[in-house]
Amino acid sequence: FWCTTCHSCRDIEREFDAQAKAYAAEGARFLMVASNYTDSSDRVNQFLQAKGLGFTVLLDPEGEIANYFGATLTTT
Repeated sequence: FWCTTCHSCRDIEREFDAQAKAYAAEGARFLMVASNYTDSSDRVNQFLQAKGLGFTVLLDPEGEIANYFGATLTTT
């Protein structure tokens, strides 16, 4: 669970990006879930492009996926 406004996410997103590339090399996908109601698809895509990050982000603006997994904070 990740979002564009999370300070701890900035500390670890390069590692996430490296993992995404490693999984892609094996034919798998590394997915992040953005559970911030302010993260629109445009905002996330612009953020990823500006930072040069290549992982896939699924939007969860209502927090349904986060609730299902018991995630109350990002980065989780």
